[in-house]
Amino acid sequence: MALKRIIIAIDEKVSGLTSVRFALNYFGGDKNRISILWLGKLPNQNERSNAPEMQNASVKIASIPMEQRTAIYKIIMEEYPDSKALITSETLDNFTRKQLTTLCSFSDILLATFEVFEDHLSSMFANFVGGRKYNKVCCPKILISKEFEYPESIVLVKTDQINTIATVKQFCHIFNEHCADVNLNLLDLQDDNRTSSVIETQRLLVDYLKQHSAQPAIYTYSGEDAEKLAYILNLTKNTIWVSPLESIEELELHNIDGVQEEFEPS
Repeated sequence: MALKRIIIAIDEKVSGLTSVRFALNYFGGDKNRISILWLGKLPNQNERSNAPEMQNASVKIASIPMEQRTAIYKIIMEEYPDSKALITSETLDNFTRKQLTTLCSFSDILLATFEVFEDHLSSMFANFVGGRKYNKVCCPKILISKEFEYPESIVLVKTDQINTIATVKQFCHIFNEHCADVNLNLLDLQDDNRTSSVIETQRLLVDYLKQHSAQPAIYTYSGEDAEKLAYILNLTKNTIWVSPLESIEELELHNIDGVQEEFEPS
């Protein structure tokens, strides 16, 4: 199996470590490269420590402050001692949409909690003033609740840009063995969603998704509020939201205070 490169975006909040556990759980068993993108304050240059001895994993995360570094060491050693991944950390000198795009272009997945997404990534796209509707960023983005435990459902977001289909396919290939036993829903945000070409595209997508899930469903978004959308898509704290992060309309779906809390049905 081809090795993968996973980018995890985290900051000082403990909730961001949910993404670390997710990556180790689903991608730590092989010698994949897990790169932790540090979005918080840079560590003090005097903070020096030797990485503890790992049985199989290789961990080099010196660009993360000591407190978070220690927490990550503990997670690996106590919860994932058999991990074989190469775990590194990195920062971006000038954190911009362009730099993030470049980073994602050479990665298979970008992973973050909704909380980290809202604090650091959402405004990067929402404030784009280039006059274009679409903010293209390569590779699927996985957004999860800070309380995520195990996958119950997956929502794949599709816009009317053709490369979002590639995003769906890439996620299915990477997460293939974990799709079969969960509810798999495709949320279609395409503006002109009643044309024959769109309907045919939806049919082909459902046929494709059947290779990965027994009963995939497709839903065309029609401006529903968060509560209704949560009910339709069966959103919970254990939903994996797979997003291309391409359009302003898409961002508005989860650019709400407390995304998971708003979307989770009572």
